Amino acid sequence: MSIKWSPMEIQQMTFPVVKKGFDPEEVRSALLSLAEQAEYLMREREELKGQVAILTEQVTEFMKRETILKETLLTAQKMSKEIREQAEREADLTLKEAELQAEKISHQALQRLNGLDQAIKELKFLRQRYLMDLEQTIARFSQFLGEEKDRQRELNAIVTPAIKSSESR
Repeated sequence: MSIKWSPMEIQQMTFPVVKKGFDPEEVRSALLSLAEQAEYLMREREELKGQVAILTEQVTEFMKRETILKETLLTAQKMSKEIREQAEREADLTLKEAELQAEKISHQALQRLNGLDQAIKELKFLRQRYLMDLEQTIARFSQFLGEEKDRQRELNAIVTPAIKSSESR
């Protein structure tokens, strides 16, 4: 939903004066108040858009990092397999030397794998936390909009009886 008038247009609105019409000062005061509220809401909406954009960028960056880590893990697994195959070929020449070499490589690959696994878990946790922060921001914005709708209903409840009362006179 877009705002039909800008705050400046609301402030500069004029209405023809008719018999039994509204008090011009009250109308001007109400228009100024509406203009201030509209300006405030527009600023806040822009701020929230900026926050959403920042959080979206962060989530995107974390997703890219997660992809890189997965690719690195696959590469490490592939390399581990190739190293094991090489160790088996060398085992034909010297069994004892190949067994020691394979143990060393397996240990290093496992440490690397554990490190990558931990990094992926941390990135998933951070992603989840940023998503929760984004949900909370959206919830606060939704609550704010609900409160603004309630205020509008209250204003309508005040203005509508006054209009009906002045029409019946």
